[in-house]
Amino acid sequence: MAKRKEGGRRANLIRCYLTDGEYSKLLSYTTSMNISVSDLIRAKLLYSGMLDVDPAKLLEVFIQIAKDIARIRSDVSGIYEILGQEKGAVSVEYLLIELRGALMESQADTACLEKAIRMMLIRMDRKEKML
Repeated sequence: MAKRKEGGRRANLIRCYLTDGEYSKLLSYTTSMNISVSDLIRAKLLYSGMLDVDPAKLLEVFIQIAKDIARIRSDVSGIYEILGQEKGAVSVEYLLIELRGALMESQADTACLEKAIRMMLIRMDRKEKML
């Protein structure tokens, strides 16, 4: 591995031969994206897994998050309704079991959603630093 040049520039050169048509497409793409050829190569070859954020999939994730939150709220509301009803009809132990189950499920869903959002933010941060 070569040492970095002065000024923090990268010292390792990679050469590639392209046809005139390929080179024209490459320049057109980099110009439209307002990035250098080097940045494009790094982004696509080295960091492509981190840069692929499909807006449709992201929307699906957020829709699922909203559905999960709505379901959790509904479950908790249902438990509170039961608590507000006649105390003799439902045992306290049953209510505690139901509430504990809903809370554990809520915590598991929250942890899963937090992990997915954290990973998405890391990818977006890396993408921002790349470009």
